[in-house]
Order: sequence, then C-alpha cells, then structure tokens
Amino acid sequence: MPGCDHSPKSHLIEGARRRDVLLQSASALSLGIAGVVFGGTRASAAPPVQDDWARCVNCNMLFFNGDRRNKGHCAAANGGAHEGERGDWKKYQVTYDDSTGPGQGNWRFCRKCSVLFFDGSPDKGACAGGAGGHEAAGYNFFLYHDRAAHQNEEGNWHYCLKCHGLFNAAGVCPADRKAHQTSPSAFKFVVGKKAATL
Repeated sequence: MPGCDHSPKSHLIEGARRRDVLLQSASALSLGIAGVVFGGTRASAAPPVQDDWARCVNCNMLFFNGDRRNKGHCAAANGGAHEGERGDWKKYQVTYDDSTGPGQGNWRFCRKCSVLFFDGSPDKGACAGGAGGHEAAGYNFFLYHDRAAHQNEEGNWHYCLKCHGLFNAAGVCPADRKAHQTSPSAFKFVVGKKAATL
C-alpha cells in the first residue's frame, strides 16, 4: 500500500514505541497509587475503642461491664452493683485517645463506682462508691456530641451537673438519690454500640 512501510525495521520501531508508552503509563499509574496511599488522601484508621460498657438499668449511667467480679456501685441499688441490660445488642463501646470530629475528651472510668465521668474540672462530682468524688483510672475517653448518631451508635446521652457522670434517662443520681440533671444547652453525646454477633 502506498505510504506504508512494511519492512522488519519499521515493526521493531513501532513495537519499541508501544513498549515505551506502556512503561510510561505503568510508571504514572504506580505514582498515582503511591500518592493515594502515602499522601493526604488515604483513609485514616478507625479510632481505638473499648468494648464492654453497659447502661445500668437502675441508675441509667454508663458503666464498665467487662469485669465479672466487679460491677461497680449503683446509687439506685443502695451502693450495690450496677446491672447491665441483657442482650448482645445492648453492649456499648467508647472511643479513647482520639481528638477528631466534634467531641470532648477528659471522660474517665471511675475506679470506685465503674461509671464514665467527666474529669475535666477540679470538682470530681459525686460517687456511689464511697465518700468524695470520682477517682479516674485508665484511658482518656473521647465522646462525640451534637451530631446525628451513625449506624451502631446511640444518641441522647448527657452529662449530669450533680454527679458528673454520663446518663441517658432520668435514673438515680449518687449526689442526692434523685433524678440526674443536665442543662438544656449542654452537649448531647453519642455513644457507640457494639454490633450484635450472630
């Protein structure tokens, strides 16, 4: 055909050009992947959480339910143990050592009564585990607030002005054995719920 070079040399040149184009394309693609993996667009890992938290059916406070020998002390049970809701779908998990998104840190486990309380002020609230306020131990927990609850989360958790604990219904406050109290302008917290195992 006129205008076409069918010599063996022309096929070698054409093959070399294709190979160069393919190598350049592969190189550009690998750089693009590396930019996604090592650059700022890579998805971050989920924040760490601690499982085995529960809502006490008597005082309505969030307490650590992961120690079979120690369920803490409940104001509604005259200082007796907290009692968690039954069922796998009633387990909660709390984020710790994280500061992303709209949230608040300085939430701590009380080593005397086992509830989650706010430790960000000099006043340590009232503890059902004995005289004096709460005593912090363990992780620094982080609670998200003032946003819609995502899947496997529950909203409407509140800070009690009297005992400084986290609660989600009136319940019984260890400060005066009356209902927990919050401010209408206070944060509305979101707590993670552990997905049920089938």
